[in-house]
Amino acid sequence: MEKDQGAISRKNFLQQSVKVGLAGLTAHAVFEGSASAQGSGAGQKTTNFDTWCGIDRSTIQWNPTVDESKCVGCGLCVTTCGRKVYQFDYENKKSKVVEPSHCMVACNTCANLCPVGAISFTEGENPREKAQKIVQKHNVVKIAQAQLESRKEELAYKQSN
Repeated sequence: MEKDQGAISRKNFLQQSVKVGLAGLTAHAVFEGSASAQGSGAGQKTTNFDTWCGIDRSTIQWNPTVDESKCVGCGLCVTTCGRKVYQFDYENKKSKVVEPSHCMVACNTCANLCPVGAISFTEGENPREKAQKIVQKHNVVKIAQAQLESRKEELAYKQSN
């Protein structure tokens, strides 16, 4: 099998990461508040990821997979996912998907951050196109519009003087 010229070794990636400070990178704060939009009360934090926009999450096919033959064990997916979709296998130095349904529908931050392209969400389908199909199938725009109306005080833009 021919080695991918764009591939980066685990050792080289980790050395480069330390140089540019990726060790401190975290998207946890970005995802922390997203659970409150899961249908719970306004401003409530929850770890119940059983629904997305009021839709049973088990009916939505949006789950990451890790190609272990590509994974260099950098841990970016594990440390930046605030929904704890991943855990790290320290023995084999690989990321493992342990809670696939905790993944926020249409989020693919981990795949975008992965330096070697080891994470995917769709087989032969563009992730954006797949996300749009989910939005259409479950009429999510209508759900969002209803939420905008019912949460008007909380979500209204307030211009600062």
